[in-house]
Amino acid sequence: MDVAAFPLTDGHHVVATACSDAYIRIWLFDEETSTLSLKATSGFHAHCVLKVRALLVPALGSIDATYYLFSGGTDGGCADTVVDLGPPLHVESVHQSGVNGMDVRVVKTTQTSHTLLLATGGDDNAVSTAFISLDTATTQLPTARTIATGKISSAHSSPVTGISIATPITILSTSVDQRLNRWALSLNEGTREVGMELEGSEMVDVADASDMDVRVGRDGTLQVVVVGVGMEVLELRQG
Repeated sequence: MDVAAFPLTDGHHVVATACSDAYIRIWLFDEETSTLSLKATSGFHAHCVLKVRALLVPALGSIDATYYLFSGGTDGGCADTVVDLGPPLHVESVHQSGVNGMDVRVVKTTQTSHTLLLATGGDDNAVSTAFISLDTATTQLPTARTIATGKISSAHSSPVTGISIATPITILSTSVDQRLNRWALSLNEGTREVGMELEGSEMVDVADASDMDVRVGRDGTLQVVVVGVGMEVLELRQG
């Protein structure tokens, strides 16, 4: 259903697959032999897994870094774990049904923890956000907790199929309704809520939009690609 990959050593890559039989599988790809070997599996979702993302997070007070996997299933839940697929460090219920789009970034680092932003889009037409504190300084397993969450239940008029984080306070979403929406985020740790305000909405010409990506240009513009039955590239100005 989905794939995430990252380099391990020269000529070797880790490939994580989200599978319809409710399993996440970790493979090792060898460039020299062009072979995939299965290294680990996990069925903790117990539902069809729709999305998987890999995020490199530095260890606090160390030059080491660890890849974490974030996954979402048809039950509307998201989980994160270290790449060896041990028990989930954190589980967040974000949608009523399937998680169709997912993005995650490190948005802040202190001496004691990292703050992650997790953004998802679902079959329920909603866009959901969560700020998560991840402590990697401990010699034991890392720990994670939710700082604040936010949700727009009717973010689109059809299932949300793609979502991307542009900046720590700006995310974009797209949907089968052929709209590209830009959301401004505000974090209130006192109420544990994430405010989400629609900043702009654009029509896209791509039918059956299935995914998207965004990057911030040197001049601060948002360069967005939406894919589906075709592909469209848009440039949006912030503010």
